[in-house]
Amino acid sequence: MVARRYSRPRRLLVVLLMAATAASALGAALNIVLAPAAGAVLDDALRLPVVDASALASMPDGARVVVQGAISVRSTPLLRGFVAYVRQEGSTLYEMNWGAREQNSAPFVLDAVGGPVRILNSRYTLINPPAVPPDHYFGFQIGDCVAVTGSVARDAQGPALIAERVIAGTWEGYSVGQVAALALPVIAAIALASLLAAVVTR
Repeated sequence: MVARRYSRPRRLLVVLLMAATAASALGAALNIVLAPAAGAVLDDALRLPVVDASALASMPDGARVVVQGAISVRSTPLLRGFVAYVRQEGSTLYEMNWGAREQNSAPFVLDAVGGPVRILNSRYTLINPPAVPPDHYFGFQIGDCVAVTGSVARDAQGPALIAERVIAGTWEGYSVGQVAALALPVIAAIALASLLAAVVTR
């Protein structure tokens, strides 16, 4: 098979188009990685301490932490064992354009290492909540393992947590996935730039 050889003007056009594409991809990648939301994700992944119940009790009010564990049976469910859920609208599980109804969530108790940790608030973000068939419910039920990010608080019963996010699974797994997702555009842009360099030097 004979390799295609471009004329000099056409080859220059190809190189210019690839350069523009690489520059656009790199710019988009940097915009994603350097965006405030992305910076917050990276900062949380690298700096938020993962603490147990005993360590939480010794931390000052307002300190941001991560606590992991299972949603306790001491929690009061809202519906069918859910302490937090969203019901999606749609006639089948295969519809792509679902509209999420208003989230329903409540305070709950987390069985963490070292003892129970109370989540005081009902307004927090659900991250990767599992689907529960046969209905279109997504949420967290009693017994689910979650990681909770939030701020230390205290009331008459002692130390607790004001939750920001309730995340399915472990904090380590979530953090690795978020960092990898942010790095992917940069890796793609670098690969495209390397391909451009190879074309230019041929």
